Amino acid sequence: MKNIFIVVLWILAFSLIFCYMTIRKKKSEVKKLTQVLLLATALTEIVFSVTFFNSRPLVIDLAFGLYLACVDWLLYILMMYTKQYTKVFNEIKYVRFGMMIFCMIDTVSMIANSFLHHSFTLYPVKFLNQSYYVIGEKTPFFIVHVAFVDVWIFAILLGYIFKTMRVASMYKCKYYPVMILTITIIIASAYFEFSSIPVDFSVIVYALAALALCWFSMYVIPQDLVYNAFSFVINDYNDGIMCFDNEDQCIYINDIMSGYICVREEEKELIHQNFQEWKKEHLTADKKYLSWEQIEVIDGERRLFEHNYRKIYDKRGRYIGCYFALKDKSVLLEQLRKEHYRVTHDSLTDIYNEQQFYEVTQDKLEPGKDYFMVCFNIDDFKKYNHICGREKGDEVLRVLSMLLRKNKERLVTYGRLREDKFVFALKRDELDFSYMEKQLERIQQRFGTEDDAPLHIYVGVYPIEDPGEKVESMCRKAEWVSHAENKQDHTMTSYYQED
Repeated sequence: MKNIFIVVLWILAFSLIFCYMTIRKKKSEVKKLTQVLLLATALTEIVFSVTFFNSRPLVIDLAFGLYLACVDWLLYILMMYTKQYTKVFNEIKYVRFGMMIFCMIDTVSMIANSFLHHSFTLYPVKFLNQSYYVIGEKTPFFIVHVAFVDVWIFAILLGYIFKTMRVASMYKCKYYPVMILTITIIIASAYFEFSSIPVDFSVIVYALAALALCWFSMYVIPQDLVYNAFSFVINDYNDGIMCFDNEDQCIYINDIMSGYICVREEEKELIHQNFQEWKKEHLTADKKYLSWEQIEVIDGERRLFEHNYRKIYDKRGRYIGCYFALKDKSVLLEQLRKEHYRVTHDSLTDIYNEQQFYEVTQDKLEPGKDYFMVCFNIDDFKKYNHICGREKGDEVLRVLSMLLRKNKERLVTYGRLREDKFVFALKRDELDFSYMEKQLERIQQRFGTEDDAPLHIYVGVYPIEDPGEKVESMCRKAEWVSHAENKQDHTMTSYYQED
């Protein structure tokens, strides 16, 4: 039994030293303290093993004293680790200094106990047919040592409990493992203290706890924190994200992407199947990146989405996974729509401006069909504006545009050329002169009440013989006849005729 225990202690000691070597290149705020803890625990294992393979009382007394002193220093290192890791004890002054002084005094006391026996005495007992030494008589010096250990181990535990209560849930994973290890050490020490087993198996727990602490501090917790922080950031991100591993299994999808594809995060097998089908249809082996834009109608609203797919490789060029990114560019689409509207429409009347009217009408006039190009022209509109005011003049223009919009089903296109000139195209069989003139007369009566500024609206009509003729030329002819011919006989409507 002794030999097995000695072998276990030395294996643990070398494991601790090996871990010390492997984390030398790691970057962490607690790396140095973790390394010191590993070496101190390895030394504790070696010192405790001496109590098993030496039969001289002085050596055994010295080994026990050094073992108890090592426990003091392990506790000191764990407290410094906790202080650095949680920042809980930073506000308590002289913690480090006070513990160091006590550890130094207790170390001297435990070593001196080999000769003075002022703290404890050892006596042999039989266990599984082998002799072991256990602590027998305990003096107040030893009780002070035990009290120091108990008080500070519980203080460390309270530090982690206090920290987990104060931090956000995503950071709790940083402190739970260390807190559980501390509880494990307390339970192991208490079990040995109150059990009848003469062998202190808690020393094995110390080593295993140190190894676990190294593993969690240097490897597991940093990765978990990165993942959790990454998850929180992406989930709060305005873009959709979906990540796959090297076997095309979905390892992460945020709420935006989940809502877009109408699949919950729990349905990862369905996501996997859909991704496999998408790859067969769209991907080739050499494609590492794809990007496309797509307009979709969601709840009756047109939305523009930018899709990005990218493969991810490690430093050695090995494929490790891929991701989809979905960007909602609907705001940009709306901005472009507004800008296009601003460029193509008259700001006062909200109908086509001159240039847009030319372009749209040119596309809509069909060969083989008969059309009219009609122009409204307000006579002496500048004078009317000067006498009646700009606001009233603008109201006249808006009412004329409303008249065109009201009859838009009968018109091919309509727009405002400039100032008081309105123009529209329509099929010849759609033109109703009496209705049009009646509507214009109502507008004249409504706004032409000033004696010094009567309102006269003239209409020029150009019969379109060739739909391929430039629309700009058609408009000039309709506008010309509304000026020249109408002012001679004061009729409202006149036709363009070639000389």
